[in-house]
Amino acid sequence: MNYAHELTTLDALGDALGDALGEALGFGQGARTAPSGTWRVARPTTQTGGFESEELLLVIEGLRPIAIAGRHVDPGSYRVRIDEARERIVLENDERTYALTAFFRPNKQGRGQGVTLAPRAADGRHLLAVRTSRKAEWVA
Repeated sequence: MNYAHELTTLDALGDALGDALGEALGFGQGARTAPSGTWRVARPTTQTGGFESEELLLVIEGLRPIAIAGRHVDPGSYRVRIDEARERIVLENDERTYALTAFFRPNKQGRGQGVTLAPRAADGRHLLAVRTSRKAEWVA
């Protein structure tokens, strides 16, 4: 398993140089944005023949890692879960696991269970919100 690393000054410099080079070559900001999608997937159970509770998935598209909660998260599909004891949003797939420091707040959107990845901010970071119910969400 590969674990996420802390963002360093060198990472920030690399992102800035990548942005400048992309603009010089005509790729612009559109090449760095990371559109993502979220899906709920119902997994079949072996015991009852029915389906387990829905599992949240986050898909990060693009060629480069994106910054979330002080970590670079590689593009790919991730299962999303909350580790309430350690106050973390955990993104995991077969290759990687990221434990992102998060905080709890009331659900501002009033929608049910889901995941939202806000677009890239001016400082290069993204905001990840995981809604656990209509009243609660975790943000990294």
